Parts: sequence; structure tokens; C-alpha cells
Amino acid sequence: MNWCVLNDGALCSIWEIPALRFCRRILGTEFSLQPDFAKIADACGCYGRRIEDPAEVDSAIAEAMAANERGQPAVLDFAVARSRLRQTREHYTYYPDPGDDVL
Repeated sequence: MNWCVLNDGALCSIWEIPALRFCRRILGTEFSLQPDFAKIADACGCYGRRIEDPAEVDSAIAEAMAANERGQPAVLDFAVARSRLRQTREHYTYYPDPGDDVL
């Protein structure tokens, strides 16, 4: 079993709602401290790895799958950008679109 954390260092999917609906009044969705999900996974007996370079994605997935073959669950903590592409905002169609400069 593999878990993939898409880690933007915030609750960005929640951040988008006040950004789009409430004139950028952002509260409690950006964090200065982040847990190290890879170390937490290791502490729980899982394989854990943080991936910050896109070139490492294939090897990280291969290592996670190898861990699975040994009977060990895996957690992959992918560092992702907070910015969103326009097509990822489709589920917010009930909010007015402020343009690309907001997100």
C-alpha cells in the first residue's frame, strides 16, 4: 500500500475558497512548520521518502513498490507548488473567476 502526500505546505485547496470568494482574506491555511511525513512513516515502520525534484519521481515510486514487495507500506511526500492551474479550479465554478493573478 502506498500513500502519496501532495504537500504544498498549506491547506491550499481550502485556501482557494477565501482567496476566490472573500477578497483574499486568508486565515489559518498556511503553516510555517510542517511535519516531516517521511520521518513519521519511518517511525511507524513504513518506507518514507520526500521528493522535491521531479527527476526523482520515478525512482521514488520504484522504491515504494519495492518496499511493498517486502510487505512494507510506503509514504511518498511530494513537494508541490501552491499555485494552481486554471483547469484545477473547475470544482469552484460557483465562485466568480477573478482571473489568473489571484491563484
